[in-house]
Amino acid sequence: GISSAFGSPVGGLLFAMEEVSSFWNMKLGWQTFFCTMMSAFTTDLFNSAFDKFEYTNTFGQFLTTKYILFDVHKGIAINLLLFIPAVLIGLIGGVLGAFFTF
Repeated sequence: GISSAFGSPVGGLLFAMEEVSSFWNMKLGWQTFFCTMMSAFTTDLFNSAFDKFEYTNTFGQFLTTKYILFDVHKGIAINLLLFIPAVLIGLIGGVLGAFFTF
């Protein structure tokens, strides 16, 4: 489920290892990784044919523009004065944390 929902077979494997960590061996790890790869691939295969629940006649074409969710096309202007409060809060937190440990 994790590998299918997020498209990350390694994430699905790590989740499975975390949940059943009382018994784990190398063979079970490879079997789980293969299953998570197949679930991520199957989900991507079916998602390649649909866009907003409409068939797009592109079954099996894995387009990279469709799967990159955080693609940035234009930036925003950065006001450098906004970094001053963040640095001050960081310094205050660091000093208070240092005093707390002593």
